[in-house]
Amino acid sequence: MPEIKKTAMVTVCGRPNVGKSSLTNALVGEKIAIVSNKAQTTRNRICGVVNRGDTQ
Repeated sequence: MPEIKKTAMVTVCGRPNVGKSSLTNALVGEKIAIVSNKAQTTRNRICGVVNRGDTQ
């Protein structure tokens, strides 16, 4: 039986200062995005790779 491979790209978007960077950090499991109470702290694209078991 052939191995099934799936790929996904996820975009997190929303209003300023609602926790998008915190959510990204939590999903990846490490701090890759700056988190601050000040709006518009993260202005550049953030990319993260999640590894779970033998899946990336």
